Amino acid sequence: MSPRDGYSKIDAANAVVDLSALNADEVQICSDCGFASALCSAITNSSLIKNQIVGQLKSGLDSQVKDLLNDQLCTAPTPGANPPCPTGSKPNAGNTKCVYNSDANKCVPTLLGMDGHMDLSSALKSISPGASGGIDIALAAGGDMKPLPGLDPDNVPYVGHTKNGATLGMLGGAIPQPQSNCVPKADIPVPTGIPIPDEITKDDVAGFPQGTPPHHLGIALAGRFLNYALGSVYNSGLLCLGVTTEQLEQLNSGLVSLLIPSIKKLSFEQKAASLAIATRPQTAPELKLGSGADVKTDPLLAITMKRFAIDFYVWSYDRYVRAFTFEGDVRVPVNLQTGKSAKNPNGGLLPTIGDLTITNAKVTNSDLLTEDPAAIAAGLQSILSGLVGQAIGGGISPVDLSGALSSLGLGLTIPEGGIRKLTKGSDDFIGLFATLSKAAPTATVESDTHAKLVSKEVHAEAMTFAGYDRERLPVLTLALGSSLEDGKNAVEYSYSIDKGLPSPWSRAKELKVKEDYLFYQGNHTLHVTSRLVGQPETEDSSPADVPFRIDVLPPEVKLEETDKGLSLSAFDFVTPSDKLELRTKVGDVWSAWAPLANDQVLPATPGQDVDVEVRDEEGNIGRSSSALIRGKADSTLGTATGGCGGCTTTGDTNPAKDATGGLLATALVALSLLAIRKRREQGTSADSPAPLAVRAGTRASGSRFHAALGLGSLLAVTATSQGCSCGGEDPPPGGEASVLCGADCKQECEAALKPGIVGAYTSAAKAPDGTLYVAGYNDALLSNEGDTLYGDLVVGRYDTGKQAVQWETVDGVPAREPNTCPDHDRTGWRKGETESGDDVGLWTSIQVGSDGAPRVVYYDATHKSLKYATKRGDAWTSYVLKAPATPAGDFGRYAKMVLIDDKPVVAFLAMEPGTGGKALSHVVVARASSPSPADGGAWAFEDAAADKAAPCRVGMCTGKQTCVKDTGTCTDTATGCSPADCGSGKACVAVAGKATCVSIINANSVEAYPNAYGAYVSLAKTKDGLGVVFYDRIHGNLVGAQQAGGKWTTFILDGETGSRDQKTAKDTGDVGVGAHLTVGDDGTWHVSYVSGLDESLRYLSVTAGKAGTPEVVDNGSGVDGKPFPDGKHVVGDDSWVVPQGSGLAIYYQDATAGTLRVATSAQAAGGRTWTLKTLVQPNKFAGFFPSVVAGEPKVVNFWRQTDKATKDIVGDVTLVQP
Repeated sequence: MSPRDGYSKIDAANAVVDLSALNADEVQICSDCGFASALCSAITNSSLIKNQIVGQLKSGLDSQVKDLLNDQLCTAPTPGANPPCPTGSKPNAGNTKCVYNSDANKCVPTLLGMDGHMDLSSALKSISPGASGGIDIALAAGGDMKPLPGLDPDNVPYVGHTKNGATLGMLGGAIPQPQSNCVPKADIPVPTGIPIPDEITKDDVAGFPQGTPPHHLGIALAGRFLNYALGSVYNSGLLCLGVTTEQLEQLNSGLVSLLIPSIKKLSFEQKAASLAIATRPQTAPELKLGSGADVKTDPLLAITMKRFAIDFYVWSYDRYVRAFTFEGDVRVPVNLQTGKSAKNPNGGLLPTIGDLTITNAKVTNSDLLTEDPAAIAAGLQSILSGLVGQAIGGGISPVDLSGALSSLGLGLTIPEGGIRKLTKGSDDFIGLFATLSKAAPTATVESDTHAKLVSKEVHAEAMTFAGYDRERLPVLTLALGSSLEDGKNAVEYSYSIDKGLPSPWSRAKELKVKEDYLFYQGNHTLHVTSRLVGQPETEDSSPADVPFRIDVLPPEVKLEETDKGLSLSAFDFVTPSDKLELRTKVGDVWSAWAPLANDQVLPATPGQDVDVEVRDEEGNIGRSSSALIRGKADSTLGTATGGCGGCTTTGDTNPAKDATGGLLATALVALSLLAIRKRREQGTSADSPAPLAVRAGTRASGSRFHAALGLGSLLAVTATSQGCSCGGEDPPPGGEASVLCGADCKQECEAALKPGIVGAYTSAAKAPDGTLYVAGYNDALLSNEGDTLYGDLVVGRYDTGKQAVQWETVDGVPAREPNTCPDHDRTGWRKGETESGDDVGLWTSIQVGSDGAPRVVYYDATHKSLKYATKRGDAWTSYVLKAPATPAGDFGRYAKMVLIDDKPVVAFLAMEPGTGGKALSHVVVARASSPSPADGGAWAFEDAAADKAAPCRVGMCTGKQTCVKDTGTCTDTATGCSPADCGSGKACVAVAGKATCVSIINANSVEAYPNAYGAYVSLAKTKDGLGVVFYDRIHGNLVGAQQAGGKWTTFILDGETGSRDQKTAKDTGDVGVGAHLTVGDDGTWHVSYVSGLDESLRYLSVTAGKAGTPEVVDNGSGVDGKPFPDGKHVVGDDSWVVPQGSGLAIYYQDATAGTLRVATSAQAAGGRTWTLKTLVQPNKFAGFFPSVVAGEPKVVNFWRQTDKATKDIVGDVTLVQP
């Protein structure tokens, strides 16, 4: 078959070149004969001579024009393609055109259309940076041109001319290149026998409003071909998207926790954390065409994706872990309409989406959550529907209809009725009809839109897990108007919210907005535009902006006792902290509302309760109360002689009195506990002044502590111990620990606390005697009875007999005030203390010196500082190793420690304010002057690597400046933006001299990976000194730093080639997450890390400072030789590479399945091969923070487990041997 059989071509060889207008009168022939030039010119310019010359000129022009057309209409070889020419052809000798193998003198005609490879992912990069998917596509005219509607020649302006148009059929195909392993392959048959609808073959088409000019162009897209093309797009993997909070700010655990409360229990301190969604379509989309009369009831396109799966990930323990998988049959109704933009003054083509519907929904893989999977599935519709509109709207601009014609001064306009369904036989088509017009520089008439928010209806109870009701989601009512509303012109309106797609055009002047996106709480902007009906060029180029707020969540309030008084902090998901208001009550009188200050401290008066309320801009109120100030005696009891300070005993041993009081107290306690339980179940107290107010305190002593404020004196009546504790951690001689509890140390102790979730941010080290020490973070106690947040550094020995770590709390438990006791058994975990204290113990790194004493460096999240702890004998001591100079600084993340000559050396990330509105982000190396550094003064500090122009961070901008997200620079705020309130996460600044609303970084911003130079630090000893690898999040690079001879040098290992200084740098990916460095005995650097765009685990070696070729170790598609049934997994977090004989072993987590994996290498003829294996730990979400035991084939790792029956969540560390 010939390469172009069946396709249309322009027959240049038989073309008629009309040169009839070129005659002798149009030509002047001039001669230069010196003084006789005038005479010579008269002779050469005579009719006799000119007619002869012009005749020859015409003959030459005819052949030249045909040769030029032939050259231009030949297919050129494609550089870099193999083969460069279509099958059955080859490049000519000059490599300028493709010629047939059968006839080298005949070129292959070019297609009247398009062919080649199309990278579809570029259109989705803004919402899914890792998107991939491409197809090899051909779409071109096929068959002979049909001059229709068959009019006879009118011979004007030349003989044979007709007023017929040309109707061409199209041939095409689309093949995924490559086939994606993200989706099960779908067999897509190529459609054949598609007819041409009648409307494309004639000028007069019915259905346009009266007065509409005749169309000049008609296009029909066959439904069967669209289904075929969508199937190829599906096979390419384009619909496998990954979207995070960085692309959609509304996607965070705080707001989603309204419908899935326990998802907050996966995040640090249960605060809002970043979410990510990964889509996994399981079947090819099915498209059905409708009339498009109503996008909700009869859309132009109804796209159904059966068994469409979405994995929801939450930022937990410094990585994204899969919280659950949603699967259902999703139907997306779509209409096409015109929308004006700067590039489309006559109106481009835009989709508008109706209500997403989901059937056969189910939730799986929700082992980390406590809710019923069926209940989760029922509430996800609003979340998904709202996201679809924002995601697509943020990445799609109007399709440019006129770009190809703009150089000719022409534009295309689609009139009202120009987008419709066509039918021919059993085939349906999308029909597009357009008129050609001269492109005007500006519209002669443009609407000026007016919009006013009349009412806002919000049902808070319908937006919760228990009361979710899609039919009762918020409703906005607006009154609309236009400058063109004069009683003669018909005006239509369209709106969009934030970055969402536009609504269908409507003539209604009262607008009711009710859509799923209104479930997302925040400060939003509704954009309203208008135009004359069916006249896209009159659309308002400056839509009316209507700001509004959706907020039903009260602020979270935290009260903690400090040396200065009660430290108060508050956080709201919607209202910025500087716009929150505070009032307090000491005694019976409330203060007036006043702005909440940063680092607010309230005076604490012994003997008085302090009630606190914090109000957001919507009027929601969050509450907290202080406990009785420690040290106050129970006023209902007498003071016994022999007491110490304010600590008292009952001193009365009358059996009858004890029995009577005990029975009465028991009854009262039982009633009180029932009442407290009732309030817990209801969520608010019966006398709460506002239905939206809740009792809060995210790091207070748990609901058990604050709910029992009225219970302390009752419990004290039942205490019978004669013992007395005066603030010491151990009971006094003769005392009974079981009764030394409560505010006055006279109450019966509650049960000992449980460790809860213990051991995250794991590190391990072996002592000279073989003892294995493990360090970690004690997160919280999470149970159905209430949550108690700990936030402690814990260290323990691994007991081989019990096969468990024997943990002890090292830092984080606050010291008690004198003469006070905890509520829980003080001989148990945390000595019964439920107060959180400083939040310490993240990013632990432990080493054991030659003296057998463990040393730990770790991160203090409360003070954003690096700390150091060591054990001497039975006692632990700790101190601040390095703290930032300003509150805006952050020191100590990703800390790693090694011992050199028994002296600790530590590397860590430091971020602090820089100059020019930028941040200083650097990797700091701290060296101890001795094996046992006594304090921070015993350390010396130096930079291993630094970026002095890193993006600004929260708190680094001062005065009226704000941190602009896109530029990463502290910028002066401005006035003059419309609307004046730019909305959540935005501020008004000057951009190119114009007041513009831009996204900013503020206290409400949700961050996953810090946008810094120096994340995921890994430190190792080398023969010459030290080696460090880390992740440069700013540029997406894996970076190495080497210290030798007292000097540090840095070099890019992966993610970028070329030179920035020489402006030859090229980005090759976003790599370096979870970087780990091991230096072999031969000095080779072994580096494992993650590629963030394709979520694969990679490895490279560095020899003599030169990086080898990166290798893909695990692409996330399978393990143990089997592909995953649930699509691609997120793999590679916490990797740890270890030389193993002649090969390598890399331990890492599969964060999708919650498993620990090991990849082992072997040398083969074609290079290194990798074998992947799962280290099974049944019924555990495991694989966090693997730490390899030195010299042994063993690895410790942290796991987490949820009991759906009891709602209890636990975690611990296990030693695994492959």
